[in-house]
Amino acid sequence: MELISQPGGGLRAVLLFAAFVNIFFWGAQGLMASQRVADLWGITLPENPVYVRIIGAFALAMGVLYYYAARDPERHRLIVKVAILKNAILTVILFIAMMGMGIATYLSLSAFILGFWGLNLVLCAFFTIALWLLFPSERTV
Repeated sequence: MELISQPGGGLRAVLLFAAFVNIFFWGAQGLMASQRVADLWGITLPENPVYVRIIGAFALAMGVLYYYAARDPERHRLIVKVAILKNAILTVILFIAMMGMGIATYLSLSAFILGFWGLNLVLCAFFTIALWLLFPSERTV
């Protein structure tokens, strides 16, 4: 709780959580991309998962950047802005993709939220909103 009580601590906490999710949830799983892991989420990998691995590498790199920015968010404002933009774009893309797949119409709300696509959508939306709300409005030197 000490982290959150410090000035800018909420932003640091969200960046650290985003770093964890990007490194271990999206990055590592994407880089290792096996059907065994995909089966846990109820999804099927493409025949050649090279694109999944590229996205995993990108997520891993973003996670490292988020961790770096969490040390001093005021100094690394550009990384925080990129995090907001990336997560906003992913939120929109995931929402459009899910509507195109008809996931929201065929599944109950709980399955929608707890499924692979729903969980990713919720996390991206959370990061977008939390980082945007916690982003410092003025630069203090």
